[in-house]
Amino acid sequence: MSHQTKQARDSDDLPSLRSLIEEAPLLAEAVVDTVRESVLLLDGGLRVILANRSFYITFGVEPSETLDRLVYELGDGLWNIPELRNLLERILPHNSSFRDFEVPLTVPGIGRKVTLLNARKLRRRDQTELILLTIDDITAVRHRNEGDRYTAVMFRSSGEALIGLSADGIIRSWNPAAERLYGFSVEEAVGCPISILVPPEFQAEQEDFLHRLREGNSVTAETVRVAKNGRRVMVIVTAAPVFDDARRLIGISAAHTDISERKEMEESLRDREQELAQLVREKEVLVQEVHHRVKNNLQTIASLLSIHSGYMDSQPAVTALSEAGMRVQAIARLHEKLYATQSLADINFGDYLRAVSQDLKNLHGCPEITLSVVCDDIVMDMERATPLGLLANELIVNSLKHGFPKGRAGHVGVSFEYVRDSVPEGEPLDNSLVSLRVEDNGVGVPSGQKIDELRSMGLELVRLLSHQLDATCEFQTVEGVKCIITFPLRRRVS
Repeated sequence: MSHQTKQARDSDDLPSLRSLIEEAPLLAEAVVDTVRESVLLLDGGLRVILANRSFYITFGVEPSETLDRLVYELGDGLWNIPELRNLLERILPHNSSFRDFEVPLTVPGIGRKVTLLNARKLRRRDQTELILLTIDDITAVRHRNEGDRYTAVMFRSSGEALIGLSADGIIRSWNPAAERLYGFSVEEAVGCPISILVPPEFQAEQEDFLHRLREGNSVTAETVRVAKNGRRVMVIVTAAPVFDDARRLIGISAAHTDISERKEMEESLRDREQELAQLVREKEVLVQEVHHRVKNNLQTIASLLSIHSGYMDSQPAVTALSEAGMRVQAIARLHEKLYATQSLADINFGDYLRAVSQDLKNLHGCPEITLSVVCDDIVMDMERATPLGLLANELIVNSLKHGFPKGRAGHVGVSFEYVRDSVPEGEPLDNSLVSLRVEDNGVGVPSGQKIDELRSMGLELVRLLSHQLDATCEFQTVEGVKCIITFPLRRRVS
């Protein structure tokens, strides 16, 4: 290239260079106003001569509160920090600078912030010296770093096996609990496929887990994994997909909770429950057999009493043996009823009373006497049902035998019901009184006699059994005889 040509070209570029130089301040100001860091330009007296948009937004101030003010006065003394003041005041006289000076702040109306400050000297073309101060808000980074540290501590200290996987199921992180559970060290586990923990028969299940996770679904399941030494481990696997900001799958986070001990306990409890259920069944069979044999033995006794009465010449003796036999039969019927129930301890006494009342009427052969039985379905234990059964037997037999002599017609009524007004409304009837009534419209008590003055084995037995039940016993002798036995359904503990 000739010298003349080069001069011509340089002369052509001069207008562009002059234009660029003239525009440089505007370009610099535009750059300063668009950067993320807060920027302050200070004069030699540390007064603000320029602040960028980021500074106003970050610290919530206006230009009128900022420009031509000492930097220490900004934000009601927010920056009046002795160490910062010393650093700034040394920059111009000592031609110094500083970097990454950390300043924690509490900004009014905004809250806690952590900032990094950088400063250096600038010189204008007119030789005026200025200070460029940049402020980097690292609050979010600091919080994120602290969160990462917390996460790392939790990862290391967690009692659950925490495993990080790539999207294709390769182990990327492995905490100490995973090492304890499976026996693989971090060096052995990281880089291996998660399938090293999966028994062959569970590989298809694992592939299904990975497929669901890749589709963005979480997985929670009880399953089996295998340790390094071949030991099988029952675990709950909880896994979730991990996405980046663009919702792209970047990995999988999984927690394995060892439930082997719990499963062993559950299995042991099931075995124990089965053993107990078997024992209960055996006990039920045994109790049923006891009730059956007691019933048979009582019937045998009643038959023997009946046979012996046939050899007696004395009518009172025959009567006594016959009545004793009926009492034994009353107890035998209770055991027969109990043998037919499932509880083997409680009896529906209403059912029993309906059956025994009809049996006694048939036994006495009284077609001219009508019978009515009204009973609630009241369930009682055998301890109270036995004396009550004897009481009912005694009272019904007494009405049938003595109330209607010489074929007299009449009626016998039997009832067994809750005394519903004996408990407050809303309380269960199990806490109530119950009442047994036996009444007839027969001949009643002989004229001039009171029933309390009568002496007979039957009445003595009624009084004795009433006392055993903590019952009140009331006789009424108007138009026949009525006996009312009232007692608490459940024995009261004194």
